[in-house]
Amino acid sequence: MRKAKHFVHTLHQAVYGSFNPEASALYRVKYRQHNERVQAVIPAEKLLVFNVKQGWKPLCEFLGCDMPSTPFRRANVSHSDTKKRNSQFGKTVRSVAYIIFFLVFLLAAVFVVRIIS
Repeated sequence: MRKAKHFVHTLHQAVYGSFNPEASALYRVKYRQHNERVQAVIPAEKLLVFNVKQGWKPLCEFLGCDMPSTPFRRANVSHSDTKKRNSQFGKTVRSVAYIIFFLVFLLAAVFVVRIIS
C-alpha cells in the first residue's frame, strides 16, 4: 500500500506540481526566470506579454487584426474547474493504483501457488 501512495503522490507531482510550499516557491522562481529569459531573447516587437485580464485589445493590436464582436472569454477565473479536475484526477489515480496493487497481489499469489504445487 505504501508504494501505491508513493506512486499516486509522484504522479500528482509530475502533473500538477508539489504540495510542498518550498517546492511551489521554487516553481514560481523558475517560472519568473523563464519569462525573463524569453523577454531577454525575443525582440520586443515580436513578443507580446499578455494577461487574459486585458481582454481582446492588446492581443488584436499585436496581431494586427480587428477585435471580435464576441466578449473575451474568461472561463475558469476562479479556478473552480481546476479544483474539480484535481479531485477527479485524484480519484482516477487512486483507482488505477488499486488496480495495479491488486494485479501485483494476484500475480504474487499465482507465483506462490505454482511454487507450492
